[in-house]
Amino acid sequence: MAKDYYDILGINRNASENDIKKAFKKLSLKYHPDRHANDSEEEKVKAEEQFKEINEAYSVLSDSEKKKYYDTFGSLDGYGQGGGPNINPNDIFEKFRRSAGFGFDPFGGGFGRHEHVPESGTNIKMEVPFTIEEFYLGTTKTLKYKKKFRCPICHGAGGSGEEECPE
Repeated sequence: MAKDYYDILGINRNASENDIKKAFKKLSLKYHPDRHANDSEEEKVKAEEQFKEINEAYSVLSDSEKKKYYDTFGSLDGYGQGGGPNINPNDIFEKFRRSAGFGFDPFGGGFGRHEHVPESGTNIKMEVPFTIEEFYLGTTKTLKYKKKFRCPICHGAGGSGEEECPE
């Protein structure tokens, strides 16, 4: 589960930049390792872990781009790996298309009324609309499609000469 940086700093989601900075300063002073030099080893480790979390939270919430991404997706998973807030969504979908095995057009790029009918056993290409949030958070969609069969009369050519196939 993703960390709640607002909770770590003890602020609400509508906190201003100044509120974020104040909360960070207050907590970093409280948990700074130098302030716990005389504590037991267990308390030192706990304070050090808390100090690291506070720094991590501040590094995200004080950076406008990271904060925007975190507020949108609830974590930084994927940030800086093609998922930053200034990324072109088409780049993300292109990476997804390639990773899913759709790096080529299985229908041969047929345009026009009678598109190329794929051979038996080839991949089926479909456009599936989904939002960037669904992409990152994961979603399940049910797809329906009509299977194309090769016409027994014209064998998928759409007709012969000037005559159009009725099928």
